Amino acid sequence: RATASTRPRRARPRLMSTIALHFKRANGAKITLEDVDATTLTVRDARARVAARLAESDATIDASANVRLIFKGRVLRDEATLAACGCANESVVHVVTSTTTTTTT
Repeated sequence: RATASTRPRRARPRLMSTIALHFKRANGAKITLEDVDATTLTVRDARARVAARLAESDATIDASANVRLIFKGRVLRDEATLAACGCANESVVHVVTSTTTTTTT
């Protein structure tokens, strides 16, 4: 019978520091960021890049739109890095946008 010391160890999957991430909107549109350093890029920076790309490709969205990133059912916090959130190579992060509306009285 194998004991803990004689069992072969399972290799943990290594996180690549430079990865490709796919950001997907509810309408099916997809944005891919390649050569992303997941160990240093924060969610805030990734959100800014995604918002800028959305503004370029969709005239109804401006760069100041409220963009939320959701990975594995959880809203990602701005101060965390993508690697700390568990994002690995070829991960899909869902993007939810909402524009702020101003009301005049």
